[in-house]
Amino acid sequence: MNPVGDISDLEYKELVGKLCLIKMHAPGVLEELFGHGKSRDEWVRTKGGVLKPMRTAEIDGPLLKTYLSVFSSKIASHDIVQSTHC
Repeated sequence: MNPVGDISDLEYKELVGKLCLIKMHAPGVLEELFGHGKSRDEWVRTKGGVLKPMRTAEIDGPLLKTYLSVFSSKIASHDIVQSTHC
């Protein structure tokens, strides 16, 4: 049984696998995302104007910014290559 009660065991195994890949290929990113003091509980207004309790996070670490920059560059270059082919 998985420790996260609202997902299936298969989804949990996939999640663990993806987290392991992130740790292996992007060391330090998970710590920047989920490290101590990165998230807090707040009341956030939805599009409908209703206040709901949500967990918010400030994602501003240098590793994450670098990985996102590289990722966005790869997406942009892929889009350029795709648009030049018929």
